[in-house]
Amino acid sequence: MRDILHWLPYPQRITYRVSALVRRCIEGLAPPYLRELCRSTVAIQRRESLRSAVQAELLVPRSRTAVRQRRAFAVAGPVTWNGLPVALRLTPLGLSALFLSSLKTVLFDRGWAGSAPE
Repeated sequence: MRDILHWLPYPQRITYRVSALVRRCIEGLAPPYLRELCRSTVAIQRRESLRSAVQAELLVPRSRTAVRQRRAFAVAGPVTWNGLPVALRLTPLGLSALFLSSLKTVLFDRGWAGSAPE
């Protein structure tokens, strides 16, 4: 069934939606209250020369151990984005369709790794 419908498992589907929303924040297409939660490490002074700036990572705010705080978009969005491959994060901003297609391919490979086709 997975080969016919190309559905992602639930955890990868959630990662896909969060990553797509973070991408919209980076492109400036999301609402302002979400865009301010996705801060690039390049935009922060004294971090321009760090490896995280070159790899297009986002700043992850500190959170306590409470589950609600780790599930908040302010934390989950940057953590999900930073967990993507560097080549995917560095996809040019004008190529949203290419980003989403590549993202689905990466998540499909992660989600069904180790399972035999039917």
